Amino acid sequence: MNGLLYFGVEGAYFMPRPRKCRKVCCLPESSQFGPLGMSWDQEHCIVMTVDEYETIRLIDFAGFTQEECAAQMKIARTTVQRIYNDARKKLAEVLVNGKVLRIEGGDYKLCDGLEPFCRCGGCHRHSSPNKQKKDDVTMKIALPSRQNLIDDHFGHCEYYTVFSVDDSKNIVDQEIIASPVGCGCKSNIAQTLSAMGVTVMLAGNMGEGAIGVLSNSGIKVVRGCSGDVKTVALNWLAGLLTDSGDTCHEHECHS
Repeated sequence: MNGLLYFGVEGAYFMPRPRKCRKVCCLPESSQFGPLGMSWDQEHCIVMTVDEYETIRLIDFAGFTQEECAAQMKIARTTVQRIYNDARKKLAEVLVNGKVLRIEGGDYKLCDGLEPFCRCGGCHRHSSPNKQKKDDVTMKIALPSRQNLIDDHFGHCEYYTVFSVDDSKNIVDQEIIASPVGCGCKSNIAQTLSAMGVTVMLAGNMGEGAIGVLSNSGIKVVRGCSGDVKTVALNWLAGLLTDSGDTCHEHECHS
């Protein structure tokens, strides 16, 4: 039994122990896989959670032991073993029965980037030999994101995707920045992104308060964006996107 036993005026009752979020270094670059010509409806789809994917990445790809994987994800080895077994079973069903695999959801928390070194090499925030030289980057674009898609609400997104762009308008690097707690326009996220060199925010809905905060930090806002974050960034770089001019009043911030 995993939890706590409490005693009250009406007798004893059991409260399950809250599930601990699993640390994940980065989201998968591709979140959907399947046979050519296969229907992508719910009936033919297997959903693997992001934390399940992380155990596959660490153990099968990076060569971690289950103990090392548990330490990396900050959970118990027995929990890793269960998550890993579930993930392998889903992979088997996809391969054997020819189903579509989607990676989304789960109990996870993205790496906050505060650790001095990322052992698994998956965290986009830590330096690596393959990263583009800083001098080659001429622009950085930020996008409020949720599961690799544009999040409709800038102030309450899951995280921010930041693309680095060279002078030929090629995306040369990608970073994931954790979203601050609370409303984005009242946090320091604008200053944080500006300090990183971000000059453009491609977003869905956004209130005037957030636009003002970003503009004061030197970040141009383009509203009305939707869909896959990388596709949106590439479309903007190709000159295919312009600011919609629509302002979101549902989550407007007031000083």
